[in-house]
Amino acid sequence: MPIEKAVFIGCGEEAPAATAAARIYFGEEACERLLPDPEEAARRVRAWRRGGREVTLVFPPVSETGLDRAARTLAALAREKGLECAVNDYGLLSLAARSAPRPRLVVGRILSRVLARNIHDLSLYSRAEHSGFLDMLRGFGVVRFDFDPFTLERAYPETLGFPMSLIAPYALISFTRRCALARCGNPDVRPFGSCRKQCRGSAFTVRNSALHGVFELVGNKILRRMEPPPALPETVDRLVDYDPLKGLPCRDLKRSKSR
Repeated sequence: MPIEKAVFIGCGEEAPAATAAARIYFGEEACERLLPDPEEAARRVRAWRRGGREVTLVFPPVSETGLDRAARTLAALAREKGLECAVNDYGLLSLAARSAPRPRLVVGRILSRVLARNIHDLSLYSRAEHSGFLDMLRGFGVVRFDFDPFTLERAYPETLGFPMSLIAPYALISFTRRCALARCGNPDVRPFGSCRKQCRGSAFTVRNSALHGVFELVGNKILRRMEPPPALPETVDRLVDYDPLKGLPCRDLKRSKSR
């Protein structure tokens, strides 16, 4: 099976000039404060598509504010036929499914952790309910699921029923709505208050001896470098290059020294 190559571009980044990727993942998967202005997002998506690249627009879990911005972004791109949108929120999944025209929906790697297990459990309980649930997702416009090396072993590809994408080499271990970097140098700032987007300027390395690992703190995300396994499930037909640390000064959180 041919493997499609894609590259993940954050909202504050530019697409690399030299890349073999035929598709661009563009957006933010964990923090709605980093979502671009709808018109700006639409301008960039149109430019990439005119240049011959396909685009998957990525959205995070959202509040009412984020849901409104996502709705305005989808409306600004209503004429873009065949556009993919990766969603990580049930409410946004429902909203996008009711959009006209409806985008091709991808279950993002945050939401896929829950849905993949639900689908697997239904396959063990009832073949009819398992089949019905997959049909419901297809009726919403879902065309694939995203995973990373951390979640791939719990993807249950034999019961998933959809093509799969693998996002690597940085796996998303966890995220929170309380952004640690938003409070750097200003501990009195409210956890859900204004955002100055400090995460776009630096990242921090966290060494955890109990977990025998090195983790990267980037905004409200905890990431870990994990290479793809040598043997991928047959349903994986897309590889997404995700390296949010490119160009960022990364500092050791314990020693506070640049590396």
